[in-house]
Amino acid sequence: MKQKQLILPQTIYNQIVEDCRNNLPYESCGLVTGLDHRVNKFWPLDNELKSTKRYFVSKQSLEAVMNEITQSGEQVLAIYHTHPVTAPVPSSFDLKNHPDHSVYMMIISFKLESPMCKLYSVENNRYLECDITFAT
Repeated sequence: MKQKQLILPQTIYNQIVEDCRNNLPYESCGLVTGLDHRVNKFWPLDNELKSTKRYFVSKQSLEAVMNEITQSGEQVLAIYHTHPVTAPVPSSFDLKNHPDHSVYMMIISFKLESPMCKLYSVENNRYLECDITFAT
């Protein structure tokens, strides 16, 4: 059974939040990569829908980023997206469209003044909250 934890350096988390905040009121999305459950880099993706409730990244855009990630020797650890005005809980749409049960789903909510981040493992349209350790 895989370890249900992600180690996320605070500096990278702050960069993700800043990038996501700059895209409000629209949903933001991207990938976090690293090794052994430790995040080393984040890869913001362009939400081509420009929607407050959904995000979409074209296959072509995703393939270009995935090629760079493969060349870096890192693994995709999580797919992140934001909920601009709702809690950081996966919607039925999120669950149905999560592409890979071996990759975490990270949701950052801007519903409250301070962003809230939650991490989930997703399989068979069900989710389990996992631990995020914010490291220095």
